Amino acid sequence: MVSLSGLGSGLDTESMINQLVALERQRVTVVETRSAQQTSAISSYATLRAGVAALRTAAQRLAAGSDWNALVATSSDDAVGVTATNGTFTGAMSFRVTALAAAGAVRSANTITGLATRVTTGSAIFVAAGGREYGFSSLAADDTVAIGSHAIAVTQSSGGAVKSGAAAVAASTIIDGTNDQLQLTVNGAANTITITAGTYDRAQLTAAVQAALDAQGVGATVALDAANQISLTTTSEGSTATLRVTGGTAITPLALTTDASDLVGVDGKISVDGNAVQTFGDITAIAPGDTITLAAGAGNITAVLSGGLRAGTITGNQVTVGDGSLGAVVSAINGARAGVTAAAVQVGNNVYRLQLAATITGADHDPNLALAEFDSSVVGSLTTLTQGADATLTVGSGAGQYTVASATNSISDLLPGLSVTLAKVTAGEVTITLDRDVAGLADKVADIVAAANALRAEVDKATAYDAATKQASPLTGDSTTRRLVSEITAAITNAVPGAAPGSPGLAGVSTSRDGKFTFDRTKFVDAFNDDPAGMTKLFSQSSSATNGWVTLVASGDRAVAGTYPIAITTAAEQAALLSAGLPAAGTTIRSKIGTIEAAYTVQPGDTLATTVSGLNAAFAAASLAVTASIDGPNIRTTASAYGSATTVEVAWDGSTWVSDAGVDVAGTINGVAGSGSGQRLTIDTTDTTVGGLAILYTGSATGALGTLTYNPGIAQRISSVGLAATDSFAGYLTSAENARKSSRDLIDRQVETMEARLTTYENRLRRQFASLETAMANLRSQQSWLSGQLAGLG
Repeated sequence: MVSLSGLGSGLDTESMINQLVALERQRVTVVETRSAQQTSAISSYATLRAGVAALRTAAQRLAAGSDWNALVATSSDDAVGVTATNGTFTGAMSFRVTALAAAGAVRSANTITGLATRVTTGSAIFVAAGGREYGFSSLAADDTVAIGSHAIAVTQSSGGAVKSGAAAVAASTIIDGTNDQLQLTVNGAANTITITAGTYDRAQLTAAVQAALDAQGVGATVALDAANQISLTTTSEGSTATLRVTGGTAITPLALTTDASDLVGVDGKISVDGNAVQTFGDITAIAPGDTITLAAGAGNITAVLSGGLRAGTITGNQVTVGDGSLGAVVSAINGARAGVTAAAVQVGNNVYRLQLAATITGADHDPNLALAEFDSSVVGSLTTLTQGADATLTVGSGAGQYTVASATNSISDLLPGLSVTLAKVTAGEVTITLDRDVAGLADKVADIVAAANALRAEVDKATAYDAATKQASPLTGDSTTRRLVSEITAAITNAVPGAAPGSPGLAGVSTSRDGKFTFDRTKFVDAFNDDPAGMTKLFSQSSSATNGWVTLVASGDRAVAGTYPIAITTAAEQAALLSAGLPAAGTTIRSKIGTIEAAYTVQPGDTLATTVSGLNAAFAAASLAVTASIDGPNIRTTASAYGSATTVEVAWDGSTWVSDAGVDVAGTINGVAGSGSGQRLTIDTTDTTVGGLAILYTGSATGALGTLTYNPGIAQRISSVGLAATDSFAGYLTSAENARKSSRDLIDRQVETMEARLTTYENRLRRQFASLETAMANLRSQQSWLSGQLAGLG
């Protein structure tokens, strides 16, 4: 920038330029002020959006009906800790803690001299725990089995031969010398048992039959099913396990029939690492203590059975043991992280015992390392140090007492919404009390009111006008903020149709004369205790439908209150397959969903009813979500779940698979097509009327199915109002803020243009004044020259 001194003209040209530029800059300052005002308004909008978000968060904690099922639990003894979530049960339950869960552990029978002593003859050992759950008491692998993890999958549970009663036993039965004997053949051995005389109810009769079986050493168990029918099952399992009722005077009171031929059990099937499936029980029956060999690709895994095989997967780890020393083995087992820890416990000067322990508690989670993995001449045997055990609660003390077992000391959902943590065994009863968490609900309503008042305070601050100073705030007179306050006030204070009480004021929520929201905690608690269901409707989503097969599952924040027509074009269906009559005796019927498979072999003399019973028992044992039923002369297998996500496969002849997939529901709500998942129909959340509405349709009819009336309660209305204001795409508060940002950007560009023009103007002034200074200097120089010339002439 050129600086002008004014020496040539005698004028203060720099001051003159600055004043001219400052005068012109006043126009820029006016525009910059407008930009600053927009920035302040934008900042205020951002503060309001944060306040709306906080209010929505508070409201969403009470918007769903399930949020009002909050429970609070108390325990009469610190030996039992309680945690309550949501549920519908209220009341009390008493029990004794009769055992705590324990992790299983074993130790070497011999002591070992030094950590360097070799305790295994092989180069690797197989480490696993929890196999008892699937039927394995111990597992060992030869050294040719690959190093690393191996999945042993029982793909089909084994089962004993089952004889089911033809009808329910009587509620009371007298056993005497005329009806006390039952003749049956188990695994080829003929037996006659005698039931002790007496008068029995159903449970007592079942126990008496079991006592008679045990007295004769018959390998069978007796049970009473849900239909009060007696069933006999061999303790050994597999298709070589057989059972036949041949006669006896007790057939009539037990509601049994004789069999023309042997009933047979179900084989178990195992695959290691997805390799070929091996069948067990088809050559010799499966019994506790049996040893089986599992092909593991290269090499074999040897398993000692704890009982029958049960569907599921156990993962073990084949690990190298270095030099096989005690120290190396302990390090290898701990490094495997396969559910087992090892320790070399020093019991004397340089004298140790090897100790192995499961990392988790429970009766089925003992270490499964086999003695065969070690050098028995050094280790001796593996002696039980601690037996893995489940925690047990005993409820009651009379003949009807029962126990609840858990693999850990934490039992989830002991009652709906209640979990307990056990700290010690108790001599007396502990009483757990469950009640609705009214105080917690009141706290959440108070949070909504506090958040609404905090937002209202921010609105007042952003829109205030000081009449004395005539000073406006960033959003004074802003229509958007007026709308926000109006809609939130309506959401909180308007009546809710169908609720009891219908007025929020009667539930303790109202407004004061200055427009602030108030909460009367006592009034709320009293109203809730009078009618919990009515108060739930006052605050949360609720609905009613003219069709009993339609129920509301959920609602989105864009759904508005109203009555909407429901139309179903396709009803949901379960996957189902039908046999062609009763398969011949000896045929193994196989069924599966995904990798879970179960099977039943049709026995000689089986009817549709007994075959269906056998199939359902096999499905239950394998945790296969399929049910068998009689359909005319055929058998129908039906998936428990609805919808296309489930496909059932059945091989009626044991090898030829057929399949069927379920069907998802399809239809509309208020004419808007929804997406189906099983029996659930959901409208996309973008719809501005019924967005997010989800219904469960459990019927089979199609067409127009009446209407659904949707009522959002106070909390849901607040959440919806908040979304309408702050939605990132269509929220009116968001739109107003974006408009201010666009205006500010336009103003800032205008300022940039004006600044550039001002710079040009200043530069032009400086050039003009510089020219003036030059001209004046030249004139002064000429004047001096002329004066000199004139002086010379004189």
